[in-house]
Amino acid sequence: MTASDLPARDSVPVRRPEMEWVDLDGEVVVYDTARARLHRLNTSAASVWSECDGTTTVEQVIAATVERYTGPNDEIARDVRDTLVGLHHAGLLDLQLDDQLPLVAPPPS
Repeated sequence: MTASDLPARDSVPVRRPEMEWVDLDGEVVVYDTARARLHRLNTSAASVWSECDGTTTVEQVIAATVERYTGPNDEIARDVRDTLVGLHHAGLLDLQLDDQLPLVAPPPS
């Protein structure tokens, strides 16, 4: 992953409106209604997903996750950024990456 693939710290991740999801014992199942695809998020990815409410910045998502989990803060921050980029590439949320205009998730195929 290059620096340009990382989300801007002041970016606000937003769940795509066509996503429906349910929390199942700490994990989340997301249904992409536009593509008719299911996505299963493990507990840590579900934690990040829950913060993507359209008002919370990447920096705030990282801070909330650091409070929830034990481990080196820089590793947790990297994992959060990687998760956000993965959710973006999966088409589940919109996200601004460093040095770019806000990106929307890829159109349904």
